[in-house]
This record gives sequence, structure tokens and C-alpha cells, in this order.
Amino acid sequence: MNRTFNYTGRKKILQNEVRINFDEETPRFKAKLTINNDEHDLPSDAVVYVEASVGSTKQRFSFGTVSKITHPDNTDLDELDISGTPRFRILIVDGTSELCKILAAGKGFKSEEYIRDTRDHLLPIRA
Repeated sequence: MNRTFNYTGRKKILQNEVRINFDEETPRFKAKLTINNDEHDLPSDAVVYVEASVGSTKQRFSFGTVSKITHPDNTDLDELDISGTPRFRILIVDGTSELCKILAAGKGFKSEEYIRDTRDHLLPIRA
């Protein structure tokens, strides 16, 4: 049995709490975050960020606080190199202190369209 140690006390944002839709033509994204605060026990004034990255380029967007998650008006990925598929990272940061400690994080999220298009069968299907 493998054991991991969490020395930072950072909570983990799970895949079922995040829904991301990416439009390749514009390019922009929409994210629906359903952070279960009862499970994570986060302060209500903690700031929520969604960070998109492709390769070494990153772009970060503020989505309000844990108690009031608001989608920003502009989620254009104009600073990213869109030669690849963007991956998304969710950060919940303590905005009250000077250190901006990361309280919860989740990484490696892909858009629902990408997951749907690249899903392979476990067993080969023959007609």
C-alpha cells in the first residue's frame, strides 16, 4: 500500500468539481466550478483562479472567491501558444495574507470536448 504525506495541508480539487468547455475558433473557455466547501473546509474569502497552460505559456484568470464564484467577462486565451491542447489548473489562494498561500489545487484538467474526442475503447471493436 502506497502512502503519501501532505506536509502543506493543501486540499485537492477533483475532476468532478470542474467542467471546462473550450472553443478552438475564438479561442476562449468557459468553466463551471462546483467547489464543495463543506468537504474542503476553505475560508469563504479565499480567491479562486483558473490557469490555462500550453507548453511553457500560461494565462491566469480570477474567478472570484469560494463563497461567490463568478465567471470573468473575458476568458480569451490570447497570451497562450495555441499550437497544442490547453490544460487547466485550479488554484484556491488565501488572499488575506501577504504570502498568498495555496489552500487547494487541482491540475491537469482538460476540456470536455477534448476528453470526448480522444476517448478510446478498452477493447478493440470489430464489425
